Amino acid sequence: MEPAAPLGARRKRKSSWQAVLPVAGGFLAVAGLIVGFILFRPQTQKTSAPRVAAPVASAQQPAAADQARTASGVYSRGELETHPELIAEFKPTHGQSIQLLMVPSGVNLVIHMRPALLWGDDYSARLLRASLTDELVNWMSQQITTICHRPPAQIEEVLFGIILGSRGSMPQVCCVVHLKEPEKLSSLIEEFPGRYLYDVVQRPDVRIKVDDRFGYLIHDEQTFAICPVEYAGELENWIKTPNYEVSEGIAQQLKQTDRERLFTLIGTCSDLRIHQTTLVPGPALPALKAVLEWLGEDVETVGWSLHPEPYFHSQVWLRPTSTTDTRSLQDETQSRLAELPVHVWKDLCIKMSPAQVRFRKLIGRLPAMLEAFQRATVSERGGRMVQFTTVLPAKAVPNLALATMFTVNEAARTNFAASAPVVASTATKPKLPETVKERLNILVDAEFSRTPLEQALQYLCDEMQVTLEINGDALKDSGYTKNMPQTFNLGKVPARQAFNEILKNYQDPGKRIVGSINEATKTLLITTSKFAERDNLPMDLP
Repeated sequence: MEPAAPLGARRKRKSSWQAVLPVAGGFLAVAGLIVGFILFRPQTQKTSAPRVAAPVASAQQPAAADQARTASGVYSRGELETHPELIAEFKPTHGQSIQLLMVPSGVNLVIHMRPALLWGDDYSARLLRASLTDELVNWMSQQITTICHRPPAQIEEVLFGIILGSRGSMPQVCCVVHLKEPEKLSSLIEEFPGRYLYDVVQRPDVRIKVDDRFGYLIHDEQTFAICPVEYAGELENWIKTPNYEVSEGIAQQLKQTDRERLFTLIGTCSDLRIHQTTLVPGPALPALKAVLEWLGEDVETVGWSLHPEPYFHSQVWLRPTSTTDTRSLQDETQSRLAELPVHVWKDLCIKMSPAQVRFRKLIGRLPAMLEAFQRATVSERGGRMVQFTTVLPAKAVPNLALATMFTVNEAARTNFAASAPVVASTATKPKLPETVKERLNILVDAEFSRTPLEQALQYLCDEMQVTLEINGDALKDSGYTKNMPQTFNLGKVPARQAFNEILKNYQDPGKRIVGSINEATKTLLITTSKFAERDNLPMDLP
């Protein structure tokens, strides 16, 4: 087993805490806040190929597993990536895929949950709820009870379909509820208000009622669906036939799902970007923006499933855009994931001052937890999809959730601009040259390994104490992205040489990336020659 590079030895890649926190294990905690609000609102670098500390599967292993298992009984990442059948051994559940039954057309976001599992009485369920904090769990419980007409402990599974309308409009929520125990059909019919949409004598199997706001389909003793009243007439079409009148990306990712998992979410990134201000409340908006920014512009559809038993099992599915191949997306995502522990430590944890000792301890442990998460993540490509599977011991779930919740809460109280630690005394620092052009002669460590373009440029600008601006529209116009990987090692060289090494790869006629210096504001603008000429800007780099 090769040792991983120590955190302190990894190169610092600058980024804001908002851009790394939600991805860095925050999915579990942040999803509770974001998803809950959507549904229930009232009107770095160098890393070896480590072995994945996954639990041992059943004694009856396939032949490939027997051959690939190491002497220590643990699979290496290389073995898992070479033998996908080994990853399948660690599936915690083997249920059917999620199907959009009794859901109207046009769903842009799919969320599937098993509330009774999370609100169970067993020790593991109580521990997980405690790690999510009483405040969040109680709030979610109240909202689920309101919209689903039942407390979470009585709901075996619930499927939410979110329909996003025009920009700025409020999301519309549909749900299909499967009760844990059957109830009298007559009681369910009486419970839901309104009039029958169809004559129950002529159509006794289509029990759809409507009032001024909602439509209710009472399917059987354990199943009912609720949707906005304008969609009620469509429900009868999808009682027995799954509704795949959704985007191709969502339809394809639904086939990868397992309805027995605790939590599953599937959405189209462009829709989430357009409607982000109406999907989440103000305090959660930076988190959603950060997740979308971290995913980048090359991801069309994202899916995520999580299950806590018998071990922590997480799967993320990324479907690239039509202009991106799966290999590039896989490599770029792996690179960003490898950088997370260092980012969280450098740009988040060390800038906080929690008042309570237990908070300080857990927040301080978060980067190590993320390092374990990254090491235990294996990627696969299949068709037009990249899948990332993570398997960790069951105790990782409450530890990661609790550390993340504490970190999220502390981050909301921290002034990161004011709390940044002083790395060295100003008396010992050499005085910087006055002009940006002169600062390009400052020596920097020019060593990158699949570092996203924006992060590499940001690191160089930070070393020069120069503000970086990137014209995203200009890059997009030429077919570039901020996540294009940079890999080279020049050693300690002038910053200008490092910039030139990056930009020389993007100098095709009509598509040249250039740097324009504004001495007055000490800013370096990264744009293209086309946009620089249009805006009458100097082209100082390369």
